[in-house]
Amino acid sequence: MKKIAPRTILERWLDGLSLIGIVVMLIYIGFIWLSLPHRIPTHFGWNGEADGFGGKGNIFIHPIVGLGFYILFHVLSRFPHLFNYPSHATEAQKQQLYLHSRTLLGWLQFEIITFGVYSTWENAQIAMQKEVGFSTISLIIFLVILFSTMIFHIVRSLRMIEK
Repeated sequence: MKKIAPRTILERWLDGLSLIGIVVMLIYIGFIWLSLPHRIPTHFGWNGEADGFGGKGNIFIHPIVGLGFYILFHVLSRFPHLFNYPSHATEAQKQQLYLHSRTLLGWLQFEIITFGVYSTWENAQIAMQKEVGFSTISLIIFLVILFSTMIFHIVRSLRMIEK
């Protein structure tokens, strides 16, 4: 498969919303920068209590990781020959699977960055002592959403090949 199909409307929306999420994180950090203490929590245990601390510059880890995932997924989606297709799939099925896989990458990117926006906010609230600890339930919800998205797309991909 050599030809790269143009991005779908959904992919463009997910890209745009992901970029907006990164910008929102940076703007929020800009607004709260002077209010942040010099030492902020950088890691939380399963009980939600901070067990690692660092300088306030560590708050930038969220947008940096978000941007890293954005770049990684965007670059990866440009190389259809790197995707793992079943050997018995036809060229038409491979094209469908490629588009479907790109959509999966878009959703994962959007979900990860959205969680980054929430984590940035919650981390700042904890650092400024407006909240007691990190909400473990938010991490569980994020993981359920992430894995549900992957399972949905895997099942859908398998059904595309059966046809």
